[in-house]
Order: sequence, then structure tokens, then C-alpha cells
Amino acid sequence: CQHLLEQQLNEYIKSNLLLAQLYFYDSEAELREAMRTHAFSLLFLPIPMKEGDSLSLARAIRTKYKGDCELFFVSDTPRYALDCFSVQASGYFLRPVAFSELSAALNHSLPRLAASAQYVTFLSNRVEIKIPIRSIVYAEVRKNLMIIHTLEHQYQTYHPLDEFASQLPPGGFLRCHRSYLVNLSYVNQINGNNFILSNGVEIPIRIRQKNQVIQAYQDFLFQQEQRALWKNGNTIPQEKTEKDRLL
Repeated sequence: CQHLLEQQLNEYIKSNLLLAQLYFYDSEAELREAMRTHAFSLLFLPIPMKEGDSLSLARAIRTKYKGDCELFFVSDTPRYALDCFSVQASGYFLRPVAFSELSAALNHSLPRLAASAQYVTFLSNRVEIKIPIRSIVYAEVRKNLMIIHTLEHQYQTYHPLDEFASQLPPGGFLRCHRSYLVNLSYVNQINGNNFILSNGVEIPIRIRQKNQVIQAYQDFLFQQEQRALWKNGNTIPQEKTEKDRLL
């Protein structure tokens, strides 16, 4: 069945002229390890798993990626469907998966997948670097040097932080401090005057604008929740006043 799904996904990628890389993992532990260094746009999870707990893994995925990862389940039985949609699943397939059903579900997710595939370019050591926007965890400025932190690497550039921020799509990045720009998708919590990221890094919050920064983060969480509900047909997303640039 995995081989069939792989063929169907490759066919869909080719027919839609997408740039995508497929990865396959044999257990929950392997995927959890990969999630430490990779940003996934879309995941297919078997339920039940031979080695692991599908729903526990799904909740961990939602905690890490918020609403920025399309999550599909594949099963031999419909008995787990309701449980899966409780973790904002984008789809639930019964084996063998029909290509028409797979295509319809992916077509619905394609605009979000296209957005997650956006890139940003900059010069580092006189070499042009191109990285996926969604892989950026945060950026910081030290004197005239900007350091861009991704899930896998750190890049140094003399690109001004303001100009770099202007290249990023609105809604997901927040200038929380004069020297820091953070991807809100990687924020786990607020502790005092700091954001605590999913990798444990603490990012300072500008004290004079702490209330505005916290409100912007709450707006972001609200919109993520609304989008997740909308995907499941429960409500229509409501846009709130944009306060998330604070540049």
C-alpha cells in the first residue's frame, strides 16, 4: 500500500508541476526524530500504526507546526475517522486509496502547500542563499550582522533586518524586539518577557510594546484556530486587525 501511495503522490506532483520531496518513515520514533530538523508541509499517517500511536503523534505535530502542516490519515477501517478529525485532519482515506479521492483532497490543500513552498533569498559570504520561508525559526541582529536561524542551519548576512522582514509574508512573523524577528509558528509559550520556542530558545519581547506583541501573538493563534475549524467545516475564518508586523 505504501508503494501504491508513493506512486500516486509522485504522479500528482508531476501532473501539477510541483517541487516536492517525499520521505518515508517506518515508525513514530523515526518521524519524531525527523521533525526535529525538518519542516513538513504535508504528512500521511497510518492508523493504527505498527510501531507507535497515530493520534499521540498527530497531537505532537499540531503542537509543533500549529496549522502549518496538512495532516492526512490512511486506514483499513473507518472506525478511527472521528478521532482523527479531532486533531484537525485534512482528510481520511481508506485503503486502497483511490487516485481521484487523493487528487481532490490535495487540490483543496494546494493553495496552502504553495504558500508553504515560498522561498527567500539573501547573500551570505558572497553566495546567494535560497531557503524555504517556513524553515526560518527566527532572525537576530548583532551589530551589523544578521543571523538567520532555521531548523537545520544558521546563516550570516549583512542584510538589514527591516528589509529582510519585508520579504516575508504577513501574518506569520513578528518583530518582537528591535533585534529579533520570530516565526510565530515555532513559539510554544510566553514566559515573562520572553517567547519560548519549540527548540527551547528564548527570544526577548520588547518591554515597551509587550502588550502589543502579546496581542499580535494571540491574534495569530486565533486565526490559526479559525483556519483549522474552517478546514473541518465548522466555521468561517474571521480576519482580525493586523498587528503582527510591528516593524
